[in-house]
Amino acid sequence: MAACGASEGWLVIFDRDQSKSWNEKITWATETLPGGGTAHIAGC
Repeated sequence: MAACGASEGWLVIFDRDQSKSWNEKITWATETLPGGGTAHIAGC
């Protein structure tokens, strides 16, 4: 985000663990970064 001057960005994390159900894999969070930006984090 800093390299392109964005104040907001997304991080998608793919969990390939086949022993987990989809309900365990699906996550969502929004974090405010120390520099003042916002990161949306999605797990699937």
